[in-house]
Amino acid sequence: MSVGRETEDSQRKQRLMKRIGNLYDRIFEIDNLYLAHSKARLGKGRSYGVQYFEKNLEENIRMIHTELASETYKTSEYSNFTIYEPKERLIFRLPYYDRVVQHAIMNILEPVWTSVFIEQTY
Repeated sequence: MSVGRETEDSQRKQRLMKRIGNLYDRIFEIDNLYLAHSKARLGKGRSYGVQYFEKNLEENIRMIHTELASETYKTSEYSNFTIYEPKERLIFRLPYYDRVVQHAIMNILEPVWTSVFIEQTY
C-alpha cells in the first residue's frame, strides 16, 4: 500500500469516527417533542390514543420532557391484538405516549445515520 493511500484511509477513518455530542439533550427539547408528536399522529388523528394525548397536549409534552431530562423515562408495556386479513398475525404496539418518544429519538438520530451510512443502506 502506498503512503498516499494510507493517508487517505487515515483521513477517512477520522471523518467516520467523528463524535457528535449533546444528542441526548437535543432529544428532549420541547420543539423536537412537538415535531415528534406531529409525526407520530400522521394518519392516526382519529385514534383514541392520539385524541387522549391531545386533550392535555402541553402537559403531556412537558411530562415527556421532564422524564427524559431527569432520565426517569421507562417504556410502557406493549399491548397486542390479532389481525386476520390478509393473514392472521399478532400485532404488538406501544401506547401513543411512547411513540412520540420514539419519533423524538429518530428526529435527532436519523440525520446522523443518514450521513454515515452508504446509499444502499435501508
